[in-house]
Amino acid sequence: MTTTRCRKISVLVGGILLSSPLALTHFYGNLLPYLASYFQARKDSMIYFMDPLWMATMFRSFFSLAMVFTSPMELRFGKFPCIIAGAIGMCVSVLCGYVAVDEPMALTLTFGVTHGIAVGVVYSLTLKLLLQIWDDKGGTAVGFMAIAPPLGAMINIGMAYCVINPTNKEADLRVGKHVYFSDAEIIHNVPHYFLVMGGGLVLSNVIGISLLYYGSSNFKHESFTQATQSSTNHKSNGQSGSASLCDRQSHIRRVPDRHDEPLKSAPTAQNRNYNSTTSEDGPTSREQCNDKAQNGNYQSTISEDGPTSREQSNDKAQSSCEEIEALQNETSKQRFTADFSPKEMLCTRQFWLVWLCCLGISHSFFIHLSLYKEYGQLTISNDALLASLAMLGMVGMIVIRPNVGLFSDKFGICTTAFAMCASSGLFMGLVVVGFYVSAAMFVIMTLITFVLVSLQLMVISLLTSHFFGQTHYASNMGLVCSGQFLLIFLEPFIVAAITNHLGWDFLFLSGSLSAAVAAVAEMALEGT
Repeated sequence: MTTTRCRKISVLVGGILLSSPLALTHFYGNLLPYLASYFQARKDSMIYFMDPLWMATMFRSFFSLAMVFTSPMELRFGKFPCIIAGAIGMCVSVLCGYVAVDEPMALTLTFGVTHGIAVGVVYSLTLKLLLQIWDDKGGTAVGFMAIAPPLGAMINIGMAYCVINPTNKEADLRVGKHVYFSDAEIIHNVPHYFLVMGGGLVLSNVIGISLLYYGSSNFKHESFTQATQSSTNHKSNGQSGSASLCDRQSHIRRVPDRHDEPLKSAPTAQNRNYNSTTSEDGPTSREQCNDKAQNGNYQSTISEDGPTSREQSNDKAQSSCEEIEALQNETSKQRFTADFSPKEMLCTRQFWLVWLCCLGISHSFFIHLSLYKEYGQLTISNDALLASLAMLGMVGMIVIRPNVGLFSDKFGICTTAFAMCASSGLFMGLVVVGFYVSAAMFVIMTLITFVLVSLQLMVISLLTSHFFGQTHYASNMGLVCSGQFLLIFLEPFIVAAITNHLGWDFLFLSGSLSAAVAAVAEMALEGT
């Protein structure tokens, strides 16, 4: 294994460790009933009571908002200072939860707002660094890094169960359309979860940042050294390794008259020198160049030993044609990999389709991952089974996410995104069907939906990078996610309104419908 590959893997492993504790939205659905029970038990002693669902709402809102301002901060302070600051913010916000949990407003500001800002900075910059280092296999690298959030969520779900409800006691207190835990031991254990989670977060962040910094800094140094050596070698051969496209085109135009001696004249009707293979608009096609070479339209050049043969002239023309074709391919590649600034991106049709897709799948994502356990508790009283269901869902994410990256590299990100949105809508509707058919069917459909809706951020990240480039990736990603802002702030009201007036079934069916809207947006995007 080469040194460069080892360093790339070091960056990937560091990114996985740094990103593993980030996915509050993935494990919050398991934690929410414990927090709701804790708030319900201490409701009379609280200054201001809040629905714990607001924590997930504020986290997602400020997570997206932080990404909008990440690029300016990166340019001002540097990538790694921002990553380190974000990591410190994550650790502090979780550890403070041990005290803040007594007041829902304080916990919302720390575990929701502060944690969301820190995660937005760390996630976007880590992903950007990974895309830069693994530029040739971006989808594959992002796919492997995407196993980190479900891995961290799986650990958090198991840890929450072991710390808060290790004896598998049932939720036995029904208030309206909700079910809570009434056991005093469970209520007492809730604050300790934040201490255990915070300790694990500190450890993973320290190791992750160390690997990330080591791999990326050495990789940049090696790339610079190789580029310098390549430039020196090219200059020794009379070429410039760092020449611009225009310089290289100019060099090609000078090839036939690099000698100071005049060209030998041919009959006027066929007197065309080498420069006729280029025009004001750039090089002509390779076929035109080859035709001229075959027809003998190039004049033979004069060397110190006399005129060269026609075969030598044709060989030179053929070589020049290959250089011209390489330039044309390079120009075409640059044209289709242009980076968009946030302002330029807003003027494209692709942005609004990606924005709509993100908006549609956002509701499905929020409803299923945040409320699957509360919905399931209405028919399944076994807390260990529901926690295991979420952990199996995280295992499914770990297995499928790298394959989604490979699939997107092979078949295209638009096709991948459409398959994800359409399948999410279908299986989220089947969750409601399974609720009434049997507990086994509910568990299976919930498990499959876990895997599908959790791909949202990964797929949106790849779409943003694919259509709008990497230079302004963090800010562009924040703008793409901006469509979630109003919806996320409305989610607690939407959930309360639908569950109180229509019931839990219609809440999950609304998630199925929004995923279908996202699939339609993807169909339109694939045609652009």
